[in-house]
Amino acid sequence: MKKPIFLLFGGVIVLLILANIFGIIHIEQNNSSNSQSTDKSKDTFIDYRVIFTENKKGIEGVGETNLPNGSIITLSLNVVNNPTEYYIGKTVYSEVINNKFLIQIDTPQRNEFMTGPYIVSALFTPMKQSEEVLKIVGDRGQNLSGPHKVENGKTPHFYTIEVNKTIEGSFDVSGLSDEL
Repeated sequence: MKKPIFLLFGGVIVLLILANIFGIIHIEQNNSSNSQSTDKSKDTFIDYRVIFTENKKGIEGVGETNLPNGSIITLSLNVVNNPTEYYIGKTVYSEVINNKFLIQIDTPQRNEFMTGPYIVSALFTPMKQSEEVLKIVGDRGQNLSGPHKVENGKTPHFYTIEVNKTIEGSFDVSGLSDEL
């Protein structure tokens, strides 16, 4: 009686292995002890969509990323052709929660922001990240990957992820005075 059960059990295992090899079924092993780790086979990405707020006083949107929970994304809004030598844009920070981050930036109160185009930047840098995030991305960003990975020109072997998007339109900056 043991021989037929052994043959039946062995036959089922062989069928499962063949089905997995030929793609009929997929058997996945979860060897990861940290569900927040960045998948090494995928490029690190940041993607986002923004729209002008209803009152035309800023932008809002949502972003997606495969950076770990707790990562801080630096977001900035500026005019494309800045007429000054100074940064006149606005910078805010957003935390990654479940692979998403929110974008909400009020218009800088400057006449230069009356008409576009504008540039919206999303930047991930290892600076000011938690120890948990640094364990995954590396203290110098060395575990980041993909086409948006940039090596800092001033600090060798220090990497960031940066994505810039241009948006057209205009903001309502009525009643504003120039600021410097």
